[in-house]
Amino acid sequence: MKLLSSNEYKKIEYFLRNYTQFENLTNNMNNAIIEIKDFFNIPLYKELLDVFYIHRYDYKNRYPTNATLFSYLSEKLNLQEPTLYVMRKEIVYKSAMIFYKYGELGRN
Repeated sequence: MKLLSSNEYKKIEYFLRNYTQFENLTNNMNNAIIEIKDFFNIPLYKELLDVFYIHRYDYKNRYPTNATLFSYLSEKLNLQEPTLYVMRKEIVYKSAMIFYKYGELGRN
């Protein structure tokens, strides 16, 4: 049983990567992003959230694929890639809960 559909998962990742580029950012969306950042204030999660999602486009030229970025992050954070994959899932699922709480994910 999947907790999120593929479309919802992609939508959450899209929100996390692109919210800084949204022109009409709703108050609820802004509050959700702030709560996500506050929740993942633990150094390893914060670094993964910042590099992989929030500032992804800053690393796009140097690490064009998720695999190369994961490789970079595993060296930087001194973690194995499967651990980063699990941490990434945790970020997405917790973000989904927060977006649902603010009513941002249930919209079309």
